[in-house]
Amino acid sequence: MRQYKFNIDVGPDRLSLQAMEKDNKESIREYARRWSEVAAQVNPSMLEKEMISLFSNTLKLRTLYTWEQMLCTTFY
Repeated sequence: MRQYKFNIDVGPDRLSLQAMEKDNKESIREYARRWSEVAAQVNPSMLEKEMISLFSNTLKLRTLYTWEQMLCTTFY
């Protein structure tokens, strides 16, 4: 069993972040929180630009459009 312990200790990487998807019943805020919790565990740490790029790439176009509408109404 000791030889397989490394599988438990391996944290998430950038590829696992890219593979994450938003659930249908999950709000964007909930998804962003869940995504950022996983992103905080990635080693080596990511720059903010890289985090933004990875996060926005995980959103589908429909979700991104809805998110953009929500942000525009919030700030204007």
